This record gives sequence, C-alpha cells and structure tokens, in this order.
Amino acid sequence: MDALPLPSESILDGNLLVVASPEWFGAGMQSFRQILWRRDVAEFLVAISPKDFKIQEIHG
Repeated sequence: MDALPLPSESILDGNLLVVASPEWFGAGMQSFRQILWRRDVAEFLVAISPKDFKIQEIHG
C-alpha cells in the first residue's frame, strides 16, 4: 500500500470528509482501496473501534 501515489494537493486542500483511491486487485482477487479520512473523522473512528482503525500521517 505504501507504493500508491498521494492524492493531488488540490484534493487535500479541500474540506472533504473522505477521499478514496481507485480500486485494485491483489492476490486471490481481493479488492483493495486506500481511504483518507478528514482528521476529526479519523479520530472518531479510532475512538469507537481502535482494533479496526489507526491513524497514519501522510508524507509527500
């Protein structure tokens, strides 16, 4: 997943709730999608389900 390019700066400058990458398929034809949540939403998701979500900083 780290090999995916970052979204364009114009997308990150907006006040969008979520940004999703195009879908791609991995081993066993499992589909994957990178999803970026706005910080306040990400913190909410981690608070209610810490086993399922983690916050990872974007470095570009």
